[in-house]
Amino acid sequence: MRWKRIVGIAAVLLIAIIVAAYLILSAYDYNKFKPRIAKVVEDATGRKLTMTGDIDLELGLSPTLVVEDVSFQNATWGSRPELAKLKRFEIQVALLPLILKRIAVKRIILVSPDILVETDSSGKSNLDFETEEGGEPQESKDKKSARFPRVCLIQALIKNSRITYKDGKSAKSYVLTGQSLKSTSKDYDNPLRLEFKGACNNIPLEFEGTLGPIQALIDSKQSWPLDLTLTTAGTTVSVDGSIRDVMNLKDMTVAVHVEAQSIPEVARLVHISDVPDVG
Repeated sequence: MRWKRIVGIAAVLLIAIIVAAYLILSAYDYNKFKPRIAKVVEDATGRKLTMTGDIDLELGLSPTLVVEDVSFQNATWGSRPELAKLKRFEIQVALLPLILKRIAVKRIILVSPDILVETDSSGKSNLDFETEEGGEPQESKDKKSARFPRVCLIQALIKNSRITYKDGKSAKSYVLTGQSLKSTSKDYDNPLRLEFKGACNNIPLEFEGTLGPIQALIDSKQSWPLDLTLTTAGTTVSVDGSIRDVMNLKDMTVAVHVEAQSIPEVARLVHISDVPDVG
């Protein structure tokens, strides 16, 4: 029948278009976006974003974006040129949930992130960004509440991380290094399972537990539960409870239980010495 022939031709054309689009996108050089991305970041923050590695997009029902060797400029008075450095960033997102206005991040991998947060002698932070005109970045004038799509983070892995905080007034530094940070979740409404192994100021540090789903984190009307256990310097800290407005740290119902074997070891985490060991 004629209609069957029309449907057949339409199906062949659709397949041909999909194949052609796949071939074009597969062969496209995504490194061409580097100058545009860098300009957007610099216009918003007044700092340079440098991408010396490649940008690659692996296509499929769960496309994967891979970016390598990225650095973000520090303040001019900073103790090093970069505020942040990253060896590799990888994110995989499922396409089908986007049709329902949902974001399903199947996998995020960060390799060797190195972040420096510091203040100068007057207390000014290197996180205070300025535009080229010397003013602070303009905030959106539209104060209407935005509706965020539902977000699910199924798996996240951070390897060989380093976060440093330098206090310009006291000249003290605090360094958090991580061998690995793993996060897993089953679905949009399921909690995040966390596991961390690393050190704080060269003192071994581990924590594990669960946090509420991402959707509850950004919705001030939902209660965001947390159940974490942290172990360091012979000390165990357990935190159990919930926060309703996480962004503003309001409406908290949290119980904290601490057991310590050595007070001097705990004090060493924050550079306090000559503390008597009273048990």
